[in-house]
Amino acid sequence: VKNCEAHGAQAVLLYWEPHDAKDDIDAPVDASYIPFVSSVTYSTESTIWRPSIPCQTISSNQAKLVLSLLYQANNSRAAPDSWQGSLVTSYFLGGQNSDSLMVHLSVFNKPEKQRIQNFVSTVQGTDEPDRYVIVGAPRSSLPGQSQDAVASTSVLIQLAHSFHYMYNQHQWKPRRGVKLISWGGAEFSNSGMLHYINNYHLLLNRRAVAYFDLSQLAVGNGSIVANIPPGIHQLVTATTFDVPDPRNAEQTLQMSWNQLVEKDKHLNQQDIIPLESYHSDSTHNPFLHVVGIPEVKLQYRAPPGSQNSVQAMTSEDLGHHYKFHMTVTHIVTKTLLTIIDNELLPLNLLNEASAIQAAMWQTLDVLDHCYPDMDHFNPVTTLSEDLLKTAEDFREVASMFVKRFDKPGVRMVNDISMSFQQFFLKNNNGLSQHILYPALADGTLMKALDLCEVLEVTQERNITTELAESLTRALKDAMTLLHFSA
Repeated sequence: VKNCEAHGAQAVLLYWEPHDAKDDIDAPVDASYIPFVSSVTYSTESTIWRPSIPCQTISSNQAKLVLSLLYQANNSRAAPDSWQGSLVTSYFLGGQNSDSLMVHLSVFNKPEKQRIQNFVSTVQGTDEPDRYVIVGAPRSSLPGQSQDAVASTSVLIQLAHSFHYMYNQHQWKPRRGVKLISWGGAEFSNSGMLHYINNYHLLLNRRAVAYFDLSQLAVGNGSIVANIPPGIHQLVTATTFDVPDPRNAEQTLQMSWNQLVEKDKHLNQQDIIPLESYHSDSTHNPFLHVVGIPEVKLQYRAPPGSQNSVQAMTSEDLGHHYKFHMTVTHIVTKTLLTIIDNELLPLNLLNEASAIQAAMWQTLDVLDHCYPDMDHFNPVTTLSEDLLKTAEDFREVASMFVKRFDKPGVRMVNDISMSFQQFFLKNNNGLSQHILYPALADGTLMKALDLCEVLEVTQERNITTELAESLTRALKDAMTLLHFSA
């Protein structure tokens, strides 16, 4: 919207593009549904930019009508390939004349105040009472997805009941605390969660270790996908040695996966429980993008090529006593308890640094195709290699502190591990964004693809400078802290 306003647009219509949302389980099944655009800002800054031109959401059906009229209008010209969608055969831009197409849109918006409530249950930590893990689930949902809100809330309530029972009856004393939160306003752009982050961000970025998302635990029966930071992939994989396979309770997930690998030599463990990169912005991952807290989301998904559907899978799992939901919950709980109770936080910064190095080389390869003569991105790859070496030294220091029972040293290591993601937060026009995400499956920054598309239209060859400078600054800061502690 900001770009449109800067280039003279008088108004903006927003719609849900089916082509972009084909793999998005949040996409509405009803094409007549008009998405709600919340006035909540995904930022802790009061100076955030706000549009001064009208901005209105419309349904996909309404957008299809407008795009069809553009297709038939005089003086219209074809839109770039990267702008094409699936509502009509071809997307066109309006002609040079302002009267090439005129559409009258009647709007019946009615501002209303809605009371949004978050319900919080807390288990206090003993050794580190100022550290906690947040577990959350939506209490409401988009139209057609109410079954997921019921299932997720049920899991959250059961976790709260179990934790408090262990705490009160069995004298369970967790090292760190747990906050279990039922989010309100999920159908209003996750406003309950976002208000919580905005109100408590100064505490969250110092005390919260991770956020576990319990929404949409099962949207298929194919395999588990782990949308998690590289630093805890090893931890999540280790839990699968103890979790039963929902299709064969006599075997663990790991045993079943090993059998699949033996049958199909082209498969590997990474194919079966893939580590999926964060591919969304602050709308879906606000804890990561606003305050730099790692988000953990695991879910059963449909096999490749099959349709993901929250509604269909919840109905199917009901007939199986929710065994797929229970399997994911089992893995989430074991991972959660390890993070809560381990003296040394199981956040593997060596894996993080290794993933960053691979992402920088993948991103450089993409930019080389668009900007053959570019050289200011080369220091970024060099710094990523240095960060990997420093992370190796940091791991040795952490092991030494644990062996010596050096509590202040372990505390320092944990503090550094918790703050690592925050070095990669960048504030732009009041909006906070993690500069490594969103990313593709191989780690390539989506920002690089956007820059390549801009080059096709503008031919500006210096637009990668800002990205290179931001990455250089973040890598230097992260490496300095790790190097200082080592």
